[in-house]
Amino acid sequence: TMHRAHAAAANDLGAFWRAHPSFIWGPAGLIGTLQAVISIPDVAAFVAKKGLEPYGWHDTATYTAFAIVLSYATHGWYATHISQDRQLQSFDSKAEIRAGKAPSKYVDRTPPAAAAVRTVAAL
Repeated sequence: TMHRAHAAAANDLGAFWRAHPSFIWGPAGLIGTLQAVISIPDVAAFVAKKGLEPYGWHDTATYTAFAIVLSYATHGWYATHISQDRQLQSFDSKAEIRAGKAPSKYVDRTPPAAAAVRTVAAL
């Protein structure tokens, strides 16, 4: 069913990308456009004159790996060293809070696998 497919996409990176191809085609389109613009002779001359060069595959992979590690390191630091009442994420909706619902405890929450998949997909 559609609900089951959506749940699979939320918890599996490959399924997420199949369900949301814009996470692949958007950056690929941007890269293609930038490569096309940089290959225009006047733009290429300007870039060369300024001593600039676009990121290559190695630099891009290094930057992406660093971003993924940093996002997980930041999450781990918050989860370990910041008390629950000071954490930035709100688990309850504003309507629930206004209605007087007691705040949810982090330990009682379902692990946010879907959020982790979206973070990695976006990076």
